[in-house]
Amino acid sequence: MSDASLCCTTTANLKDAKKLAKRLVTKKLASCVQVIPKILSFYEWDGALQEESECLLLIKTPQYCVEEIKDLLRAEHTYEVPEFLVFEASDALEEYLGWMQEAVE
Repeated sequence: MSDASLCCTTTANLKDAKKLAKRLVTKKLASCVQVIPKILSFYEWDGALQEESECLLLIKTPQYCVEEIKDLLRAEHTYEVPEFLVFEASDALEEYLGWMQEAVE
């Protein structure tokens, strides 16, 4: 088991995605944020099926930063209920983990 987590969230547009990605990296909460600019999401909201074009953010971070990332998303995300899922890495290259740690210090 490594100390790495992969978190994901979505945004309504590329502008919001870039803003969150830059904020997470400059606040030293993520070592890297990848933005996938065009995904198609289907979900039910207020009793109706929704189909939305969104951006997906993949946030690479040590596990100890996850709670602060949640707090930042609660405060700064434009969605009423932002997606936030965390996946713990079961394995990772030691060199990558070392770089990840240095990037958030």
